[in-house]
Amino acid sequence: MELKQAESEIAVIKKIMEDSKRIAVNDGKDFIIWGTLVFTGLIGTYLFILWNFDVYIGWLWCAVILIGWIFSIKMHSRAKKSCNARTFAGKILGALWVSSGIGMSLIGFIAGAGSTISMWAICPLISIILGIAYYVSGIIYGYSWINYISLGWWAGAVVMFIFPGIYTLLLFALMMAMLQILPGMIFYLRWKRQYGNALT
Repeated sequence: MELKQAESEIAVIKKIMEDSKRIAVNDGKDFIIWGTLVFTGLIGTYLFILWNFDVYIGWLWCAVILIGWIFSIKMHSRAKKSCNARTFAGKILGALWVSSGIGMSLIGFIAGAGSTISMWAICPLISIILGIAYYVSGIIYGYSWINYISLGWWAGAVVMFIFPGIYTLLLFALMMAMLQILPGMIFYLRWKRQYGNALT
């Protein structure tokens, strides 16, 4: 009885891994769009501070996050209509990134607006959350190189905690380009090779 249960559980895990490999490449657009938006917000914040336009920083990030969430909701809605069934792996990945996104939004807006933490702690805290999200995603996807990306996020968080200041914005922007946008492009190109005829 225990042997049959173990075999059944292994079969479920294999199915999740197979499903997740297809989902991983489809997620490339989310990585690229969010990475590009946050990269733009970070560079904009850096320039606004230099130009003493601090009053516009909040509005900049409101626009960045709003555009990102609208894009994600539309993509999620389109994916649900185009797929006959949502896989278990897809549900886990969706829950992981939605919860991570909510957590990062709360850190950026709520914690950042108050006096609980320094504004220079926002980037490293978000970097820690991204490291967790990438680490778990790597296990679900079955791609070990995604796990290594999480090490980059965590290492960057350590540097930003030790050396706080305006230049953490530039470091975080560089991390966003290398650890978010670039992996998204890899996913997208892989998806394009495998599902090119389904591109819209």
